[in-house]
Amino acid sequence: MPIKSDIFSLLADGTPRLPRTIANTLGANENSVRTELKRGYDSDKILKDRNGFYYMETVESVKKSEPKYENVYVTYQRKEPVGERTEDKTQFLNRNLYVYCEKETINFRVGTDGFPLSKEELLATLYFIKELISKQIGAVTEFKDITIKNIEINMDTERLRLEGLNCLTFQNDYLIFKQYNKKSGLRREIRLYEPITLDEAIEVLKAGPIYKTQLHKNHEAINNVKTEIQEQFKRTNGLILELAKKINKE
Repeated sequence: MPIKSDIFSLLADGTPRLPRTIANTLGANENSVRTELKRGYDSDKILKDRNGFYYMETVESVKKSEPKYENVYVTYQRKEPVGERTEDKTQFLNRNLYVYCEKETINFRVGTDGFPLSKEELLATLYFIKELISKQIGAVTEFKDITIKNIEINMDTERLRLEGLNCLTFQNDYLIFKQYNKKSGLRREIRLYEPITLDEAIEVLKAGPIYKTQLHKNHEAINNVKTEIQEQFKRTNGLILELAKKINKE
């Protein structure tokens, strides 16, 4: 049996393995194994995690990660306009927090720089921003007076991929929903651009992902559209395969 078939048979159980482990298990040359793994990885038949372990997709190996949050913009509407405009930067949880004080608003941007926030980190950051606003205006700030203007929510499912097109997109007045392939698996991305108060955000964060708020009551509609599109892709793929078989026979 060719080394390629041996590797595929070994990795079919979904267990991640290092090239050396695969070579030792098969009694094969390690360089040959590495070459076949690279070919499989380049063609998306074999996946590789950040630690250099190779594996193949199986139903049992699918792993869902907790939602991660990026591109967070928070704003506070001042009760009374001020004359000065300032910019500042501080750090919280090893991430930059940019503060822009305008005449009528105080704006915050959380710089994640490739290190997205977990739910707990986002909650802590929102509480921290509230305290910064209270300090800035010299009075206690209520959560209901602070608004999240924009936020991106990413949910990754490792070892699961879309077939057909690599990206599905749905957009309405509240959000953009995207589902697309990454090397490690499938990503579901939600970008909110309908403002939501910190009251609403914190309440939902404690219970689950932000997209479950009343602002996004049409989330079920998004899932229905996504399912319908996926079914269309499957039907289209089937027709293409049948056509290809017919052409080969002719």
